[in-house]
Amino acid sequence: MNRQHTGKRHKGSIARTVLLSMLLVALVPLLIMAIQGYHCSSAAVVELQTNHLRTVLDARKTRINDWLQERKSALTVLASYPCTSAVCDGCCTDSEPRRQCTSCGMLDLANAGNPAYSSLVVYNNNWQRMAQSKQSVYDDSELLDHHFKQVLSKAVSTVVTRPHFHDCGSIWIHMGCPMYSGSTNKSGYMVAALDLTSTIYPILQNRTGLGKTTKTYILSKDGYYASKPFPDIMLFKDKAELPASMLSANNETLYTYRNREAKPAIGMSSEIAELDWVLVAEIEKSEAFAWLSSLRKRAIVTGIITILLVILLALRSAHKATLPLKQLSIVAHEVSEGNFEKRAEQMQGREPQEVADAFNRMLDELSTVHRSLAQAQALAAIGELTSSIVHEMRNPLSSVKMNIKALSQKVADDEMYAELATIAADQADRLENMLNELLQYGKPLKLHPESIKVADLLNDINTELKELSKSCGVKLVIENSTDNSTAVVDREQFRRAITNLGDNAIKASPPGAAVMISAAVEGIRNSELVIRVEDAGTGLTEVVRERLFEPFFTARSGGTGLGLANVRKITELHGGSVKAENITGGGARFTVRLPLEGCGIHSQQEIST
Repeated sequence: MNRQHTGKRHKGSIARTVLLSMLLVALVPLLIMAIQGYHCSSAAVVELQTNHLRTVLDARKTRINDWLQERKSALTVLASYPCTSAVCDGCCTDSEPRRQCTSCGMLDLANAGNPAYSSLVVYNNNWQRMAQSKQSVYDDSELLDHHFKQVLSKAVSTVVTRPHFHDCGSIWIHMGCPMYSGSTNKSGYMVAALDLTSTIYPILQNRTGLGKTTKTYILSKDGYYASKPFPDIMLFKDKAELPASMLSANNETLYTYRNREAKPAIGMSSEIAELDWVLVAEIEKSEAFAWLSSLRKRAIVTGIITILLVILLALRSAHKATLPLKQLSIVAHEVSEGNFEKRAEQMQGREPQEVADAFNRMLDELSTVHRSLAQAQALAAIGELTSSIVHEMRNPLSSVKMNIKALSQKVADDEMYAELATIAADQADRLENMLNELLQYGKPLKLHPESIKVADLLNDINTELKELSKSCGVKLVIENSTDNSTAVVDREQFRRAITNLGDNAIKASPPGAAVMISAAVEGIRNSELVIRVEDAGTGLTEVVRERLFEPFFTARSGGTGLGLANVRKITELHGGSVKAENITGGGARFTVRLPLEGCGIHSQQEIST
């Protein structure tokens, strides 16, 4: 499976991942902030323009209403003068008699003082003209229509007509006020004609405080233009295409629509009830939201700059993050090509250096394992060779032993030849023992684990070593601290390993000394079986201890150098370990550790690789 994964090419890379991650981390908050900022700015601009248009409407409406109130107040005051109601004798056709006519002179004076009055006429209760200003150019049919006469005859204060066209093309209103003689007796009416084109319209055309595209204009209640915000408009003939609700009374809601030039605009309206007009203030959206457009451009520029900075930062960070990996990759590639001494160099940063140190340690361990593997392969080859040689030598050796035994019987009476026969038999036994150990070390072992009590295992070892200890004059001490603990081991092989350690300990100890074999359960949650074999010999030198478990190495005269190698082999096959150390005060201690319940048992192949 590892080979299959090795063959796959990964499309992703750390640099790309870092770049995308940093772009995501930077752009998502930036986008959220931009959207939120734009939304808040848009709301602020809308509120600002709403307040601006409302202020414009209020200012224009206030000035128009103030102008009307001034005209009405002036007309009321003029009608209340006693001299105004004096009857003209109709002879006021030249300047001198008019100055002598109190009524006409008063009207001329009022008309001259306020040019808003285009005509000032006094009527009696029978609607007969009694007096007029000199500038009066309208006859009774133009000043008084039937509806106006009805309303004025019932009025107790000033009455204003709806704006309308005159023949001259201007827009006019008529204003009438009842006149009284005494406190309650109505003596007639004063009627004035006012030209709105030259009075109110300049108020709309005043652009103080207005933007480039801001317009204020008047509509009739049915939506027709009563003033000209655009040059091509025909008054009271062209209808504005505005939302219908803008023509309702007291409506100061902000509307979005297209103006007469088909450009997007926002506007507000307010009713001038006395003139039956709707006052509109509007501004093109391009001007109203010009600041938003500028803000949007700045945000785009800022976003582009931010993206570029993030990309540069991400590339730099990715380069710094991947540089150690590239260096390690180069080292690994050279090692794979056979340069086993190549190591990673010093790197900048604590984490990269830790990785480099770990990588170098791994290469050192792999180098050691490589050498061990090469040695193991060589030993395996030697093992196969020795196994074949041992098999070939055992038959001749058996024949030699049988012949020596037969000859020893023949020369039993000759002391010298009997001794030589004994020496030859001993050497043949030694050679057979050496061949058996070679065969044992060289051939693969297949374990047959079984659950066995530690106490039974120690009894087997005691039985095996009892005769040797007696013959050497050494006391054998067995200690068991495991209670009724059991271990899963190959009984024969593991017994052989411990017995080998005990055999060496007995032979290394002087006569009268004691050899101790102890067993205990140790480790976390009592997970290990620990067997210690202690002798009373001279201990181990540093050189001997380093090479103690190497095959064919021995520090004992007559040793084969394979006993401890077999001990380590058997122990490691059981998933355990063996260690040698000196005891304070003299002697050596061999410690065997292996997991209980057989959880660490390995195969011969696992140990060799």
